Amino acid sequence: MELPVTDANTFQMFVEWLYSRKLLLDPMEEELARMRMLPDLAFLYIFADNYDVPLLERDTMDAIISCAQKDYALPDSEVISHVYDNLPEDSPLCRLLAHEYARTGQALAGSPDDWPDRFVFEAFNATMRAKERRSALVRPAHDCTYHQHTTEAQKRACINR
Repeated sequence: MELPVTDANTFQMFVEWLYSRKLLLDPMEEELARMRMLPDLAFLYIFADNYDVPLLERDTMDAIISCAQKDYALPDSEVISHVYDNLPEDSPLCRLLAHEYARTGQALAGSPDDWPDRFVFEAFNATMRAKERRSALVRPAHDCTYHQHTTEAQKRACINR
């Protein structure tokens, strides 16, 4: 069996989470932390998905949503491509990133070939659906919209926490 190569930083974040159940992100200079945090969390989310660690996936998604609520810089095309290449089409992280680009109106830097087609399509559709409803896209909330629950009981427990 061949295992995917895992970045040392991602594995370190996993081990820290494993022992503390917290995502201890390096409190670097504020601006540098803002630029690095979302990519690190995206890689950790992919790790959790690949190794089927649903609790880590949920905790990582909550941390990503917290970053979005604080208007942290969105990941660039390289990170977005990595996310789309390594997660299933219906991944909540893919939906969240497309939604956030649509909500913030952040321009896509680089050339069209730099961005995954599915991401561009999803971001465009999120923008058009909001325009059609004449309602602004809102910041994501901790309401299980971007969580994956296997049972209704899990979803109810998550909503009530």
